[in-house]
Amino acid sequence: MTDRTAYALRASIKKRLMAIVGIMGLLILATGVYGLIHLAESNRRTAEGLTQARLLVHVVDTARLAKVSFKKQVQEWKNLLLRVRERDLYKKHLAAFEQHERQVDEHLDRMKGGVMALSLDASTVDELRTSHETLGHRYREALAQYDHRTGKDAMAVGRLVEDVDRDLADRMDNLVEQIEQQASIVFQQREKESGVQREQDRLFSQGLLVMVAVALGVGIVLSRTIIRDLDREN
Repeated sequence: MTDRTAYALRASIKKRLMAIVGIMGLLILATGVYGLIHLAESNRRTAEGLTQARLLVHVVDTARLAKVSFKKQVQEWKNLLLRVRERDLYKKHLAAFEQHERQVDEHLDRMKGGVMALSLDASTVDELRTSHETLGHRYREALAQYDHRTGKDAMAVGRLVEDVDRDLADRMDNLVEQIEQQASIVFQQREKESGVQREQDRLFSQGLLVMVAVALGVGIVLSRTIIRDLDREN
């Protein structure tokens, strides 16, 4: 074998070795880059999902608290009608009535903040807040009339706001149901997105295995040719 032929053979072997190293390097680089991208995306989705889940739970819980506080407010209203001539008990129930009234407003305000943070329509919460404020005025107007009446008129005074508070209670129930349904839809969507992500990971893993198999095949073929050429050189 002449020096020129030997030089060409060594150059060819060098190129093939570089090809093997290059293929393996690209494979490792692709795997590492995808892993980093996937990890960052997975962390982002997880953080986003946890934040949204916490907000949904917060909104649902706050809606339920508003509903419970309103029912207690209505009960204290009924107690007021029964205890109007017992001043101590009347004051006690009036204080409890006003406390629950404030709690309803606070819960609705917090619920609105959560709804807005979820980028959902907060108009229903605003309507409930306005209706509750209007109902508060109606309650006080009814109490003002009741102060000048006898206990026999309690039922008549109660009927002045009966339809209003019943309507508001029904609307609160509907709002809680709507928010719970929205939460269920969001969680189902998250589960669907997780399924899509798992399928993408599966396809990538299969593709990666194919790439590894091809790289190994190319490496084996190139290695054989290198060994053959080395034997020829010797």
